[in-house]
Amino acid sequence: MASSYAAVKDVSVHRMLVKLPVASFLGAGVFDSLRWFTGTTTFSYTAFHLLGFGLVTGVVALGFGVHDWWSLPQGTREKTIAFGHGWLMIVTMMIFAYSFLLRFNNPIDFNSGGVSLSYGGIFVLMLGAYRGARLVSVHGAGTAHQTTAPGSGRARRANPALTVVQNPGETRSKPGERPSDSRQNLYLL
Repeated sequence: MASSYAAVKDVSVHRMLVKLPVASFLGAGVFDSLRWFTGTTTFSYTAFHLLGFGLVTGVVALGFGVHDWWSLPQGTREKTIAFGHGWLMIVTMMIFAYSFLLRFNNPIDFNSGGVSLSYGGIFVLMLGAYRGARLVSVHGAGTAHQTTAPGSGRARRANPALTVVQNPGETRSKPGERPSDSRQNLYLL
């Protein structure tokens, strides 16, 4: 199947880019915590700049995510899940943008509203990231093995290294009966 998601060597550009804003937003939360525990203003300043970098890279990743969403076939479960994932990530970006704006006038000050929004944004980010990761790992969206069947639910892609099959030469007379051959009947492909 020829997919139309934006990719480099069969890896979605969106999947490559999302790591930047996620790491930036999580890093901002870590530096906010360090500022709270140590009182060092440099940590607030660093958190502020991480938020700014996360917002810029998040907008770029969001653009590629929208492109990937448009490439999913209509009427599939994958498109529905991707829609929910996208909205969670838009809400996440709005939360972090508001946190950034609250800190904008004085980035070295410990702004409790901005910090609280960052922690709330991290929670929403984790929910959205979970849905996105599940979309890729379970449904194969944005991969070379992307499912296309309407209402396909879970992608039934078997891992060939773990697939167990019955020996093709064996026959059983009744279900559940042990094979007549004394050799092991199951093989890994």
